[in-house]
Amino acid sequence: MENMPAGVYELRANAFQRPGTYDAVLDPYLKGTAKVTTSLFIGNTAKAVKHICDDRQSSAVFNDGGWGSDKKLSDNTYIPNCMTGAEKYFARGFYESSVCAQQSTKGGSFRVGIKCTSAPTAYWMMFDSFRLYFFGQNTEPLGVEDLMVNTKNKDDNAVYDLSGRKVETGKKLSRGLYIIGGKKVLIK
Repeated sequence: MENMPAGVYELRANAFQRPGTYDAVLDPYLKGTAKVTTSLFIGNTAKAVKHICDDRQSSAVFNDGGWGSDKKLSDNTYIPNCMTGAEKYFARGFYESSVCAQQSTKGGSFRVGIKCTSAPTAYWMMFDSFRLYFFGQNTEPLGVEDLMVNTKNKDDNAVYDLSGRKVETGKKLSRGLYIIGGKKVLIK
């Protein structure tokens, strides 16, 4: 993208990667050893898309009675198993992935997109509905102050993304905007 104003940008897409066969993705995911190798990027800033197990469901979303139906995992949850199934999950708002970046040069240029650095056998990725948001010179997106996150304990330090979903905090947070303990936080 060329001649872009300086400021904060966010790229969003419905996107996930299944790193391996459907029957072998849950255990590494639960152990924290799964390797998602697909990322959304803005310039040099990249953030991994969702792992297919991130938005697994307690009941099937898509069932065509055949091979394309959602796959049931060992914990009795379901993940998409075909493009039509992924489309159904995306339509319900699942697998929302995003990356934020600061463009510091007025009239500058940068690239945005999705990239996969490695896709061994049986890796599968799906993506749709790319959206690029510009928030001006502010260090945080406009309107975030209106976002309310409901938690049982208002004083906890739970971390939420801008869609209000709780973020796993077992590892370092990627760059982006989060709600932590009810406050807006920009991780650079």
